[in-house]
Amino acid sequence: MREEPRLRGLPTFGLAMAGLVLGHVLAYLIAVPDPHHRAFVLQRTGHEYLPTMAEAALVLALAGMAAVVIRALAPGPRAGSERFSRLAGRLGLVQVLAFGGLEVVERIVAGAPLRHLASDHILVIGMAVQIVVALAGAAFLRWLARTSSKLAETALPRLQLPRAGAVLALASASWGPGSSTSGSVGNVRAPPSS
Repeated sequence: MREEPRLRGLPTFGLAMAGLVLGHVLAYLIAVPDPHHRAFVLQRTGHEYLPTMAEAALVLALAGMAAVVIRALAPGPRAGSERFSRLAGRLGLVQVLAFGGLEVVERIVAGAPLRHLASDHILVIGMAVQIVVALAGAAFLRWLARTSSKLAETALPRLQLPRAGAVLALASASWGPGSSTSGSVGNVRAPPSS
């Protein structure tokens, strides 16, 4: 049985950034349920960048998911699978610290007082939401890694892909010094003329 691909690096970072943005949005939906008041609070506390950050986080998350699939399909040895608790802990730590840091920096840049972080309960709610989102993200990454490994295990043995070295050797032999310069490959004939 193939081992699961590594989940460090881009997969973890991409999902942490997507989780950070999702948790950010969910935290404000929970902490400030009235849409008009929430729009006022978000505008007052410097959240104008959030749509752009969401787009960047989506790109990073998709790249991270692609990296998991590519690592599972790539030939060669694999690092052992990572425990769910370690992955969830790493995602949770990154997301909680990033959320707290973002909230402080947003308020400093917008000139909003930091004391509202505690009075609006946004910091506590946001950190709790980040932990829940991190747990869901870790479960998703583990599922994607297992599914990709099973796909590689069942599909790749039947599908014989040429190795990069073999393709380069074939290409260099076909286009080497002894071949014609007219662009033809080997002794291939042209189609019959009508």
